[in-house]
Amino acid sequence: MATTDVVVFSSSPEPGTVDPGGRGQPAATLIGSTSIFLWAVWPALAVYSSPAPTFQILATGMTIGFLALAALRIGRGEPLSGMLPKSWGLLLAGVVGILGTNTFNFIAVTRISPAQASVIAYLWPIIALVLAGALGLKRLQSKHYVAVVLGFVGAVFVINPFTGMELDFIGILCAFLAGLSFAAYTTYRLVDSRSASDAVGIYGLISAIICAALHFGIEKTQSLNATQIAAVVVLGLAPMGLANAVWDYGVARGDARALSVLAYGTPLVATFLLVFLGLADITPTLIIGALLIVGAAAIGTWPARSEP
Repeated sequence: MATTDVVVFSSSPEPGTVDPGGRGQPAATLIGSTSIFLWAVWPALAVYSSPAPTFQILATGMTIGFLALAALRIGRGEPLSGMLPKSWGLLLAGVVGILGTNTFNFIAVTRISPAQASVIAYLWPIIALVLAGALGLKRLQSKHYVAVVLGFVGAVFVINPFTGMELDFIGILCAFLAGLSFAAYTTYRLVDSRSASDAVGIYGLISAIICAALHFGIEKTQSLNATQIAAVVVLGLAPMGLANAVWDYGVARGDARALSVLAYGTPLVATFLLVFLGLADITPTLIIGALLIVGAAAIGTWPARSEP
């Protein structure tokens, strides 16, 4: 993916990066759209897997994600070597991205509302714009500045410091760092656009090894109950594995522009899912903040007609 604004760990285009040329097959678009739900279940699964050692859960989940993507490649008759990124820089950036995002997200959802954590982390498209502009990798236009302002105003609504309640600054910081980790990887991709299909699997595998080392070094292994085991397995299969595969399929064969629009709704879907499951309370400020952040991401990363 050359000249992209934002990307996902699967090395697939994310909103604002896909080629909106053809409409493709409706069935492929439908299949691709399931990735939005698969990514949106991440916060709920993190809650269900808690309380448990952070790196124990992440090591297990990311290993399952790698195995799922590897199995899909084998099933398609494709070599596993195709999962390897094309440069050491991409490998490092990918590991930093997936490890940082998942670790900080997991810590955040255990300290603040998982709905708040999910929405704050989704500031990453806006953070990526700021980084790209600051490093001279992208010329920021007026719409980008509008997006940045809207995004951070939305974050204020989500954090809602006006209630008088004590804020968990560590939890808020971790949610922000989750977005920053992904934004940093995104920004690096503007410099090195070489990619490999399913490279997220390799990033996840190396991240799993790092998490396992951290777990055995600083954590005590905990026996998981049936609910936690199920949550970790689904965490690995869905948001860390299959979501990337169906997104790839939908973008390649379906309506890429439609999928781009739908993908911006991921934090909203995640929020309403948390509320439906009784894991979060819905508030007007949370919804307003989420809408502002999603709208800011759409404004900031959607290409103008004059852009490629």
